[in-house]
Amino acid sequence: MTEQLAATEERDRLALTPGVFFSHRLRPDGSFEVPFATPSITEIYGLTPAELAATPYVFIDLIHPDDRDRVTAARTVSARDLTPLCCEYRVRNPAGGDLWIELAAGVTRERDGSIVWHGTVRDLSECKRLEHALALERDRLACLERTESNHAAALAGAMCLQRVEAPVSELVAPLSFPLTVAAWNLERCYVVEKSAEAIE
Repeated sequence: MTEQLAATEERDRLALTPGVFFSHRLRPDGSFEVPFATPSITEIYGLTPAELAATPYVFIDLIHPDDRDRVTAARTVSARDLTPLCCEYRVRNPAGGDLWIELAAGVTRERDGSIVWHGTVRDLSECKRLEHALALERDRLACLERTESNHAAALAGAMCLQRVEAPVSELVAPLSFPLTVAAWNLERCYVVEKSAEAIE
């Protein structure tokens, strides 16, 4: 009786504490229940604690389909090894759309073999939005840096070409670009031949 009273008082205290707290029990027959949740869980799942208690499978069904297998696998490992359950995933809130949440829970095994998790849920949606915006900004800056680097390389190449072409360009200025390049190559060959004659 004393233990039940203490448990009731603890639940009442948690109900008044900011944040989302819950208990999730997995029975030996594979069924499960949500025997306790603070009222603020409605902000995450769009359901009251009483609704979650009456329809506990919604606790799983509302997990985003792309994340459900990963969360189920993490819960299986936690139940098997009695290790804390910690994961980030999306929840399909019926009223508020998809939310990113972080679930962190300790785990115990009861006398009848049931596995019980007691933990918290935190809304990560704003953090994920900021992370995404930061990643986009990093990509944008990296793109600008590559563009500036390419422009600098092109400018350096153009200045170098201008210095090498100068003596010949005066002679072939009216000609088209391909002829200018051909004249530049001709001048290079001429310089090489003159150098060879000097060595002889």
